[in-house]
Amino acid sequence: MSDLMSLQVGLRHNWSITKILSLRGFDIVPSKSYEGLFAMLNSQRFHYIPRGINEIYNELDSRKSKLNNVVIEPELVLYIPSPTYLFVSPKYPRLAQRFEDGLELMVANGTLKVIFDKYFTHHIERADIKNRRIIVVGNPLLPELTPLERSDLWWSP
Repeated sequence: MSDLMSLQVGLRHNWSITKILSLRGFDIVPSKSYEGLFAMLNSQRFHYIPRGINEIYNELDSRKSKLNNVVIEPELVLYIPSPTYLFVSPKYPRLAQRFEDGLELMVANGTLKVIFDKYFTHHIERADIKNRRIIVVGNPLLPELTPLERSDLWWSP
């Protein structure tokens, strides 16, 4: 990971991954513009932009004609656990409990995995994750109570 940390990474200044990689010691080149990041990468103002597995191919495909100096790295994957949360007003504890109960039921009966597979398996397969070297970056921003030990809640390479 130290080799990767020594390369400059382009990131939006307000992305959560920017804070994560900064805390991990990566050399960050910030940008206020999403589109500007791609132009900056194409003109070699930094070395790479880490993108989600569900984003990277569509982003490159839609800009291919403008990005003649950009390719998807074929051998490496950064793994940064990043949960998605539902927030409910404290005024509605019953609603929060119904969400929690419903999501736990979806985990228990396999529905959550079916939905995940429906929307993400093709991205995982296209990226050929099983044949890449996975670099575990971690996520120092996760709250202490994040249930990382519950493998049924996380996709893991």
